[in-house]
Amino acid sequence: MTIAVLHPGEMGSAVAAALRHDVIWVADGRSETTAERARAANMTPGDPLEADVILSICPPHAARDVARSVGAFDGIYVDANAISPARGAEVRALVPNAAFVDGGIIGPPPTRAGTTRLYLSGERASEVADRFAGTIVDARIVADAGALKMAYAAWTKGSAALLLAAHEAAEAYGVADALDAEWADLGLLTRLEAARVAKSAKGWRWIAEMEEIADTFAAKDLPEGFHRAAAEVYRA
Repeated sequence: MTIAVLHPGEMGSAVAAALRHDVIWVADGRSETTAERARAANMTPGDPLEADVILSICPPHAARDVARSVGAFDGIYVDANAISPARGAEVRALVPNAAFVDGGIIGPPPTRAGTTRLYLSGERASEVADRFAGTIVDARIVADAGALKMAYAAWTKGSAALLLAAHEAAEAYGVADALDAEWADLGLLTRLEAARVAKSAKGWRWIAEMEEIADTFAAKDLPEGFHRAAAEVYRA
């Protein structure tokens, strides 16, 4: 079985390296950094339309463009991006001839067993899960993989945004030192520093993810305002 990973960023290349199948990628127009990742993951350039499975792992804002680029694909298309269920339906419509499987990755880029889960939903989700059997990626079937990813990230990345905003407010009012003393007892200073590092490295892609989470909440008549604000925290 041949699997195409679109496109091999940090997460995509790590997932590709974990697979025990022929994995291809699209080399045209990609940077040398991406090419180096692909080579390190033992991926080979190829035509994704000839693959049995396409695995889309990209920033949320690019999910539709990636699907559109392989619109004629008629295999199994797995969207493993941090997008709302409604956005997932839009992606599904862009690959009308494919068997669509919704996915959500929870955890870091996999380098060892026990850290990274790939949640899957859809009629052919079990076929995709089978491809990961015996690998360091723990593939699991759930009712709605995208919704689970949104709920999970609502807390992890949403709470990080709240820490950043709260500390910025304390700084503005001249009470940051006092807040630090209170947070030190709760172990929150370590989380604050981790949030700062994460924002610096990945905040640009979390803006869209916070908007997707807000859309997910709004679709079920749940308050969406916090994650709209979280997007602004990462945008600043």
